[in-house]
Amino acid sequence: MPAALDEEDDKPLSPEALVLQRRAIRLAALSGVLLLLGLLAVLGAIVYKIISAPNSQRTTVAAEILVPEGTRVVSLAPADDALLLLIETDGGQRILTVDRASGRVLGRTIIRAK
Repeated sequence: MPAALDEEDDKPLSPEALVLQRRAIRLAALSGVLLLLGLLAVLGAIVYKIISAPNSQRTTVAAEILVPEGTRVVSLAPADDALLLLIETDGGQRILTVDRASGRVLGRTIIRAK
């Protein structure tokens, strides 16, 4: 039985089969090219989104923010063009509103218990 299979494999393809084989190869190549173009389009879109991110993520912050001596900064939170610092001193806790660009204190809020 294996000898019969070998004889079928050695026969040349008919002209119709060769035409179909060439078409299949061309379609496979076209499919690969389209897949590559789609992948490049998706990667390009990702790079574009990263490059054109809104400027709110790239705001500058003052290099130095001065707080009173002996103060412990408990937390920090962004708020529009300011930073909110929760600080703890011997007198209790306070919230400082600080300008992001200059580091200047815009306001102070004292937190007291009832």
